[in-house]
Amino acid sequence: MKPQVFDRSKHVYKNDAFAELVKDAVRFFNGTPVHTLPPPGSFLGTGVYALYYTGRNPLYKRYADLNRLSYDFPIYVGKAVPK
Repeated sequence: MKPQVFDRSKHVYKNDAFAELVKDAVRFFNGTPVHTLPPPGSFLGTGVYALYYTGRNPLYKRYADLNRLSYDFPIYVGKAVPK
């Protein structure tokens, strides 16, 4: 049996409906409220979260400056999964 030449296009998933779903989810995420850490109460449930830095630590000065007027540049994006 002769090995096939690798064709990347046969391994890339494309779906316009999926792309629109992702765009809608990102719009929703960007519109959710921002809270300070630690938040009042506790984190409950599952979901996606982002951490934005606005403090004075010189290691994160670049991000603090970028996030001074709006929260556009997270230093971390993660997910909370159920136990």
